[in-house]
Amino acid sequence: MRVVGGGTISGEGAAHRANEIRGISRTIYGVFTRVFRLDLEPAPGIKLQTIEAPDTLTVKTLSIGDASTITGLSIDTLRYYERIGLVPGVSRNAGGQRRFSTGDIARLRFIRRAQAMDFSLDEIGQLLTLREQTGDVRADVRALTERKLAAIEARIEQLSALRDELAQLVLACRSSERDCPIIGRMNDDCCGHKAEGEHA
Repeated sequence: MRVVGGGTISGEGAAHRANEIRGISRTIYGVFTRVFRLDLEPAPGIKLQTIEAPDTLTVKTLSIGDASTITGLSIDTLRYYERIGLVPGVSRNAGGQRRFSTGDIARLRFIRRAQAMDFSLDEIGQLLTLREQTGDVRADVRALTERKLAAIEARIEQLSALRDELAQLVLACRSSERDCPIIGRMNDDCCGHKAEGEHA
């Protein structure tokens, strides 16, 4: 029997207390493990490799094949992005194979989302630079996005005009009895005449 804080704890009570402490420790460890691996939780069949960082911290990394699976980008695309500097400094293992970190995967996902918004690789490079800067970069990001929006709106106008022209050609084709108005329209610029069935 031990004396603790003026009271006594039997051997059985001490063992129970030790088990509680061990249980709490395991719970805390589990929480921290889930939190710090949340961004790079491997999918079924994907293997993580542990490498030693310069500061002796262990870092979980992915092979280029697994990085391709996770991001939906081809292996050639991943190599190209590294070559042009969109994903710089990809680490290598002892065998010289690329190993993609959590930060690399986040950067690749950023690139893919930006491409879905119709930003070019050059514009994405600018966005990535702004993404890594400290301070308020909203004005620069907004200016870049406003230019993209203006370009998209101009393209929409062009597509609307093209839609109207093609719709007119389809109607003309339906009423034509001899020549193809659609092919005739493509010849208009060089021949200077309207195809049969097409109205000015």
